[in-house]
Amino acid sequence: MLIKYNIKTGEAGSVLTKKVIKSFEFIPQFQHHIVDILPKDPQHILLSVAGFRSRALEDSVLKVNLYSGKVTIEQNYREHVIKWMTDQQNKVRIATYRDPDTTEYRTYEQSEANGELRLL
Repeated sequence: MLIKYNIKTGEAGSVLTKKVIKSFEFIPQFQHHIVDILPKDPQHILLSVAGFRSRALEDSVLKVNLYSGKVTIEQNYREHVIKWMTDQQNKVRIATYRDPDTTEYRTYEQSEANGELRLL
């Protein structure tokens, strides 16, 4: 679980609210993979987690508001993609793909979130 801490009030709590966790197919074991801290948008982070919506084992990238707890999907899961990365504009662009049959890894790029993947 990823914990947030307010240095002004001393309050601590989970980045993902109970309401958000209830929308998962299962509670993901790893809830701490921050894809981007979004320096130009300090109220939000991009968080990669499995179990969101119907495809339980693949990671989706969620934009999480650290103050309200509101979550929006920034990048839907892609089959066999094990890692998402952002570019300098903080857009989800790079995917690391793992072939389940050969265990080969490939790197893909997309021009926009949820766009067509192009092998690099």
